[in-house]
Amino acid sequence: TNKAGATMTLSSSTVTQKTGTQVNVANYVQNAKGTVTYQITTNGTTTQSTISGSTVTLGAMSTANDTDQTVVVTATDPGNSNYQGTSKTLTITVQKYTRSLAWTNTTPSSVTYLDTSKYATVSTSGSGGTQGAITYSVTSGSDYLSINSSTGQLTPKAYTTGAKVQASMARTSTVKATTSDEKSIAVNRATGNIAINPTSGSVNYGTASTTFNVTGSHGGALS
Repeated sequence: TNKAGATMTLSSSTVTQKTGTQVNVANYVQNAKGTVTYQITTNGTTTQSTISGSTVTLGAMSTANDTDQTVVVTATDPGNSNYQGTSKTLTITVQKYTRSLAWTNTTPSSVTYLDTSKYATVSTSGSGGTQGAITYSVTSGSDYLSINSSTGQLTPKAYTTGAKVQASMARTSTVKATTSDEKSIAVNRATGNIAINPTSGSVNYGTASTTFNVTGSHGGALS
């Protein structure tokens, strides 16, 4: 008597999961007649994925790019005395986690010349994996404004209606690189102070001139 055809199928042949998570391939197996065994046949993650029984633990990914990677698991049903055996493959697309960057409420839209007390900083949203370092840069108007790449401290250098800054997060083996929107920051002119000493006096016609000393703060020539 000939055996009947194999009956095992997979409910899905492709799935997408994040790096570092686990996939139980047995959850996709249907109508197996024998004891199913599992094997990784394509191990495409940068750090090798592992399998224990039917559960795959997906490895970490590249730090050079954020490209999806692939792991293929073969499930084999040996069949039994009445049904033929068969093998099916589950292709797992492995992805990194993501983050979003948003400027904090304390990030100013303008600063005043010579005032270095202001900071432009971002907050992150999203979870999973280990995120990279955040750095800050001036994308337009570096002659007018500078920013500390680590802390976001702003240093106004000259008047402008709007320099632009941006935050960037470095990629890791588990989280993608990302950048914030550009933030426009104006540099306002500082308020100068002028002092005259003495504040009053008189001069008689034909006599030597009287000198009044004028001093100013915040720099700039007096005329």
